[in-house]
Amino acid sequence: MPSRMCKLAATGAIFTLAILSTAPAAAQAVKPPARLVEQGVKAYLEGEYEKACNALELAIGAGLDQERMTYALQYLAFGRVALGQNDLAEKAFTRLLHLKPDFRLPVATAPKIVSVFERARAAWEKTRPRIVPHLAPRGKVTGAKPAKFAVKVVNPPAGAAVLLRWRDGEAGRFGSRRLERKGNVFEAVLSPPIGLPARRHYYFELADENGKVLARYPEGEAGKAFIVEYGPVEKPEKVKKSSTPWWVWA
Repeated sequence: MPSRMCKLAATGAIFTLAILSTAPAAAQAVKPPARLVEQGVKAYLEGEYEKACNALELAIGAGLDQERMTYALQYLAFGRVALGQNDLAEKAFTRLLHLKPDFRLPVATAPKIVSVFERARAAWEKTRPRIVPHLAPRGKVTGAKPAKFAVKVVNPPAGAAVLLRWRDGEAGRFGSRRLERKGNVFEAVLSPPIGLPARRHYYFELADENGKVLARYPEGEAGKAFIVEYGPVEKPEKVKKSSTPWWVWA
């Protein structure tokens, strides 16, 4: 019995040592997502397309900020085209467009890549949720009157909401107002800024039931906004009465 226990203990010790000896190597093999993006792009530029796609897939799966995710998806799509995997390239481009609707390819992009991208964009445009302006004041407005803001939504998902984001002045956070749905139009009325003259920045967001932003208007990054210049009502000038009589002696 003791000998059996000693054998089991020895076996356990050997197994533990094996795990401990491989742990540092495994830890070293795990690379941060940002580093994987760099390696993937480098591999693509060196013509190692399979290696590039593998690294970029790992980085995307690990989670990236929006800027790096856009960059990674772009080069993943490029790599898939280079490997002749156009269907996978279209999927990467579609995911990129959901993330950044105003994305444009670099000017010197190869025609083969441009063709795949344009095909992906055309299919995405038909089905993607988007905001269409209905009543979006811009430019100069006189007087302290409430203003109506309204949009329509194409391909709205179930449970989606349209939010009006606005900020008065050049600094501070954007406020939020959920637009009320009336038929196929979403609208809200905002009071004018306090104190005139004033400048109001605003944009619209379409969010799903979990709060994920699906579209913006104007399209682009959060904070890209329309501007309304509110000014005081100009008082009409008083016409001075002439002291000269209207009649003239001959």
